[in-house]
Amino acid sequence: MEAIQRTILDFLAAGDRRWTPCDLENAVRKRAGHSRRQIRAALRRLVEERRLEYTYLHGCSFIEASFNRPVPIGRHILLLPADMQPPQAAGKAVIRLAQGDSFGNGRHPSTRLALQGIAHLLRSSGWHGAHGSAQCLDIGTGSGVLALAALALGVRRALGLDIEATSRFEAASNARLNGMAKRFKVLCADLCEVDATFDIVLANLRPPTLKAMLPDICRCLRQRGAVVLSGFREGEEAVDLLAAYTRRGMSCIWCAKEKGWQAFVLFSPGSASRAP
Repeated sequence: MEAIQRTILDFLAAGDRRWTPCDLENAVRKRAGHSRRQIRAALRRLVEERRLEYTYLHGCSFIEASFNRPVPIGRHILLLPADMQPPQAAGKAVIRLAQGDSFGNGRHPSTRLALQGIAHLLRSSGWHGAHGSAQCLDIGTGSGVLALAALALGVRRALGLDIEATSRFEAASNARLNGMAKRFKVLCADLCEVDATFDIVLANLRPPTLKAMLPDICRCLRQRGAVVLSGFREGEEAVDLLAAYTRRGMSCIWCAKEKGWQAFVLFSPGSASRAP
């Protein structure tokens, strides 16, 4: 039973698609050869344990990771549903998130990797900006989770950009939920419209967008600033993206992988920090 559950959870965590119960059952059966009866029993157990839940959209049923349970991110961050009391989490930054439609609830590897990169930057790297005065820019903020984590870990102020009205509403709501509304401003704007500079730039986006934005990211990044990049696959995507950023003089001080996805933390030219 545990082996089947792990396979099911791997499918749900690995990609961007939503799985119908039938499609998920067929995929697990094809990969591992379990019987339909065994797979259905494992699904029922995961739902009973509140690790998975059924959702409905346009008359279609999907099976997804449950939003109603804590999601620990490494040693420093804990994501929590809005109505759940926080457990004992000594040393962890607790971020409450209301259930919504925007990307960034901690279930996808690219979000988890970006959060780990933020935690490394602000808690482990020895970076000069990790002392309460830094300001960060979150491009394509979605739920606002990356900016909120940065604020919880010591960043002074954050600006989130998103062209989707739903995302702006949900990010602002999550900021209020965490008592950070005065420190987190959310705008409908493209990066090219931003004329301020920041100590940290956060971007969990697809590789073509990360490449296209590179000149504007460099323009908005202060000297000795840091960039947290996520949203790309390991392998050729990651190699090409890292090459593009290092050609602009940035140095990579941290990278991590999860389920085929990868993330980087880079310092801008002039940074005195070094990779640990």
